[in-house]
Amino acid sequence: MLRYDPDYFGKKGFKTPQSLKAETKTINLKDLEEIAIELSPKKRTKNAEISLDLGKMGYTKILGEGRIALPVTVKVPQCSATALRKIEEAGGKVQTEKA
Repeated sequence: MLRYDPDYFGKKGFKTPQSLKAETKTINLKDLEEIAIELSPKKRTKNAEISLDLGKMGYTKILGEGRIALPVTVKVPQCSATALRKIEEAGGKVQTEKA
């Protein structure tokens, strides 16, 4: 039966209803650095930190793809472990919002 008509017994598994899924808008580190460069003042000192509130910009999570060389202070609801490590290595800080 399974060989000739694999869909005989119906579909398997569970599909989450769309109403239960949370909308997550993510940003990678490479995009975060581009935003930080655009928003930073033209004349800044070498050790000056740039502050970004990604929650107000509509982002809910930072992912660790790419590199960041600027020391930024980021406020965001969620952050991956890789992104946290890379931002701290660059001299920045991450403030996550605890729910």
